[in-house]
Amino acid sequence: MNPFEFRATEYDYWFEKHSHIYEAEVEAVSLHLTSRSHQVPSLEVGVGTGRFAQALKVDVGVDPSFNMLLLASQRGVKGVL
Repeated sequence: MNPFEFRATEYDYWFEKHSHIYEAEVEAVSLHLTSRSHQVPSLEVGVGTGRFAQALKVDVGVDPSFNMLLLASQRGVKGVL
């Protein structure tokens, strides 16, 4: 079984525990998305729990982990398995 299936919550919590790293990553990616039109839907491949997708206003995410996508959906990210 994929470890992300049974450790989705643990994986997601890591970013809360290390919020300074998470915030730095979001800021770094945001610098490259400033010219993106928010009228066009966006996609994240490997969306995981949707933590980054939510922060970066990504609409749809693809991930092979059903449990990760459950957490992403709680953040308002439409998931595709």
